[in-house]
Amino acid sequence: MNTPEQTQQQVDPASAMGARVPAITLAVIPVIWAGIATIIETVGQGPRLPELLALLSFVIAAAIVARQTAPERAPFTATTHVVVLVFGLAAFFFDTYGGWGSQDYLRDDWAPACIGLLILAMSSYRPPRELVILGSVAAVIIGVSTLVELSGQQTVAPVYASALTVTLPLIACAYGAARYSRGIVLAFSNWHLQMTGRAEAHADERRDEINRAVHQDRIALLSSDVTPFLSGLLSQNAITDDDRATARSIAGQIRTALVASVDRTWLQTSVAALRTVDAHPHEIHDNGQLAPAMSHDQRTAVRALLFALGQEATPHSVSISIEREGISAVMTLLVQVDASSRTFRGDYNPYLAVARNTFPILTVSFTPPTLLVRFSYDAG
Repeated sequence: MNTPEQTQQQVDPASAMGARVPAITLAVIPVIWAGIATIIETVGQGPRLPELLALLSFVIAAAIVARQTAPERAPFTATTHVVVLVFGLAAFFFDTYGGWGSQDYLRDDWAPACIGLLILAMSSYRPPRELVILGSVAAVIIGVSTLVELSGQQTVAPVYASALTVTLPLIACAYGAARYSRGIVLAFSNWHLQMTGRAEAHADERRDEINRAVHQDRIALLSSDVTPFLSGLLSQNAITDDDRATARSIAGQIRTALVASVDRTWLQTSVAALRTVDAHPHEIHDNGQLAPAMSHDQRTAVRALLFALGQEATPHSVSISIEREGISAVMTLLVQVDASSRTFRGDYNPYLAVARNTFPILTVSFTPPTLLVRFSYDAG
């Protein structure tokens, strides 16, 4: 399993769902800005090809941000980040080419600040160091281009000051995005440490209760057959062959029950707790005993999804199969549940967002009433 990147989306994917609306807003605002600036630039002379290409490139960049920040497409990767900046820089170069040599360069250029707003939109999805590095690279490229473009012109301000003026909004947005990304990750890490400590303390308090519960389960197992049998023996004068046969049968049943209890996996326990409509709803096919190979975080993600299925809607049936494929294991979860597509997205997207950031490969298909979730993990 890959180590999660230090981003809000990957360390706390459920809360990152709330960051999508601000991300889309920060992607739409510069598109409107770019559109208005393009209209102003071309007023009286009609739109020219470079300006249209600049606007189109930036619209594509903003659309990528809006699309890829959706929870069902998590995680937002470094490759996506680079692609967004490439289209943003393409918009800058097209716009620069369209106004090359113009004395209104600094007034008309909208691309650097708009690229900065896109970087802010990605602050919940990429780590701070990457935001700083790529933002700085973009700023250097824009700054050098500005120096080249202004070097042959008569300008009121020094050329280097003009280049700094153009790149400063982008740099500010990049470093601001990095500061936000780092702050939100550190806040979550501190909260997680506090909760982990409290959970461990609570586990110590509950250990005696758990031991008593296990003891009561063992007593209940013995009381159903063993206690009546021994009471019958005490009331008899002699032990017969039938009594010996009954004793062997009871011993075999107890041995089978204890072995099954020991071999029972966390997955079987989680599925057994589900409330379902059908009389025999649970099917688990894990002949290779691959479920224990999941990491703690992966088990938590699966438990949370199963818990949600049991709480939000009572499924008709649950079928789980785990098969080995090379060094990996592939788990397929098939659930028949009464829910519309809209209800499904609202109820289960937070849990699926967690799973997407926990498992390297995960696919989800929901065609009412069938939910199919398939993911892989390292089985050693």
